[in-house]
Amino acid sequence: MNAMKLPRTTRLTGAAVAALMVTAGAVAVASPAAAKTHNVVIDKVALGSTNQSVETDVTYTCDKGSDLDLKVTVRGPGRVFGLPAMGTATIPNKDLTCDYQPHALHLKLISHTGGTFKKGDLVGVTAGYPLKNGDFLGEQKSFFL
Repeated sequence: MNAMKLPRTTRLTGAAVAALMVTAGAVAVASPAAAKTHNVVIDKVALGSTNQSVETDVTYTCDKGSDLDLKVTVRGPGRVFGLPAMGTATIPNKDLTCDYQPHALHLKLISHTGGTFKKGDLVGVTAGYPLKNGDFLGEQKSFFL
């Protein structure tokens, strides 16, 4: 029986298709951790035990080896001399678990402007990672207390 000889272009095309399929398979089984991510989701916001505080729940993810801090800000309507109630928290990177997995935080933010929060207030919440170039990776939402 004679061996069938394929034209050179057919052999090259077959080799290219095989290489493409191996590459596609490697991408398909690659770890999701390989996807670099810094995400924050604001889950819940509620009036704290005093009118000076707001409690918020956030879920965050960050890259292994990250050096970014997480910042959360709550801003309410202005009442005292037009100053809004505003509470902030910065969680240093060393206190975050950066392993590409989601982690939950419960924060109590106390107004540092002298303004107060009240039941029914519409507040703006910003949570995320401030970057050195001024950009911000995160989320902004409004909630009624």
